[in-house]
Amino acid sequence: MEIMIRSIAMFIILFVLVKLLGKKQIKNLTLYDYVLSITIGSIAADSIISLDTPLYDGVIALIIFTIIGYGVSVLSYNNHEVEEVMDGEPLILFENDNFNYENLENAKISVAKVLENCRLKGCFDINELDTAILEPSGDVSVLLKGSSQPITSKDLNSSIKKNSKKKL
Repeated sequence: MEIMIRSIAMFIILFVLVKLLGKKQIKNLTLYDYVLSITIGSIAADSIISLDTPLYDGVIALIIFTIIGYGVSVLSYNNHEVEEVMDGEPLILFENDNFNYENLENAKISVAKVLENCRLKGCFDINELDTAILEPSGDVSVLLKGSSQPITSKDLNSSIKKNSKKKL
């Protein structure tokens, strides 16, 4: 019965703390966010299972980690250097018709994975690729060469009326 009460209490506490930390999709987590999430989850699980430890010890640890996470988020938002340390920097994987093997090695990503990400972004021909960048989130941004980019209304010198904004 005590584990059930601890589980419900911890779920409510985690829900509130995660709401305070902000919304991010799993795909958009940086390494720092991932480590913070694992640590918070571990503390919560430990607090639920360890019946010999008072629940409030786990709650205090969760609050401390939430404050640390929130503090780092605020510092990262206000200071580019802190953001680079915590989130990392983008790495150019492909540029000027060549792979950057040093950055591929640093990122521990293979040419095959870069090509897979390019295909997922609609670039099936390496000759159409201008630049591929590994973002701090782990996603690969792809820029096609000018001649391979999709045509736009600007290219056609036409004007298109913008649709009125609709509330979702």
